[in-house]
Amino acid sequence: MKISKPQGDPYLTFSRYLNLDARQEDQSYLLAHFPTRLTQAEKRLKALKWHKVEVTFPVDFPQFEDYLASNGFTHCLNTWALDSAGFPPQPISDPNIGSPKLAYPQLEPILAQQADYHHSLYPDYYRDWSHIDQRLYRLYVDRDVLSDHAFYLVHQSLPGQITGLILGGISLKSLNIWEWVVDSNLRGQGIGSKLLHQYLYLCAPKNITTVSVQTGNLQPAAKIYQKFGFQPTFQTWYKNYL
Repeated sequence: MKISKPQGDPYLTFSRYLNLDARQEDQSYLLAHFPTRLTQAEKRLKALKWHKVEVTFPVDFPQFEDYLASNGFTHCLNTWALDSAGFPPQPISDPNIGSPKLAYPQLEPILAQQADYHHSLYPDYYRDWSHIDQRLYRLYVDRDVLSDHAFYLVHQSLPGQITGLILGGISLKSLNIWEWVVDSNLRGQGIGSKLLHQYLYLCAPKNITTVSVQTGNLQPAAKIYQKFGFQPTFQTWYKNYL
């Protein structure tokens, strides 16, 4: 089982958690060895003065889910995937959707909405992150969103006014969606679905074969991903030690 280790990564450093990556573990092996791995992780957590352990593993593993629940873990995230056969064959015609050159100040309002939304859904998961969200997002945007491997589309009600955003990062032939958000005043009008449709349509010309995304287990966005053909692959549970 892999334990993620920050190598000068400010996001992981500020987040102060360890992730136990069990996505490739055999189920019987994971059940037998996880208690020892968790003990090791807890010792490391204490030494680093960090506060949270996460574990990511395949879906449909009820025995392990029961074990985690009985040991104080909470289900928080699901990972979904879609292969190229599910990409829309036709584009969306909407002049408000495009990929203009962006700078952080243009994205700050809608990313702040996204941060507030996550905090409201998962106050325990984000309980000590409120003071660093904007700093994280600035680092995130400056380092990742505006980098060469980023792929994004925005919806603009007026030029320069970002009212919808979908963005992700490309690695080889895979794309991971990082953010998908619509201005809270415009939700329910189909903007998010249009953004996702056009985003997936444009994946084919970029030779992308697989798109993945993480959603909170309480987020309604999961239903829309399912509508577009995404299938659940992994789940993430966490435990706070504050």
